[in-house]
Amino acid sequence: MANDNYEEIELTEDDYEAMLNDTYGTVDVCGMTMDAGHVLRQLDDTAFQCGMSDEPQQWKCLGCNTVYDDENDAANCCPIEDESEG
Repeated sequence: MANDNYEEIELTEDDYEAMLNDTYGTVDVCGMTMDAGHVLRQLDDTAFQCGMSDEPQQWKCLGCNTVYDDENDAANCCPIEDESEG
């Protein structure tokens, strides 16, 4: 039986760019201040894509919206009771 109480979180390019912005803040380029994630995405898309693919998978419990790095932890967080039992 499949567990329907969790799902894998799909990391989008926009999510990854925002994470880089949060982590590295802004950078100065020729006297202009820009978000670090935006700069990397625009200037070196290969490095941006490689970094994004290196991010670990995450899963979210659908019962409480807690995010886990381990799929088993997400699956066991808020088990859904089988309505056909009992």
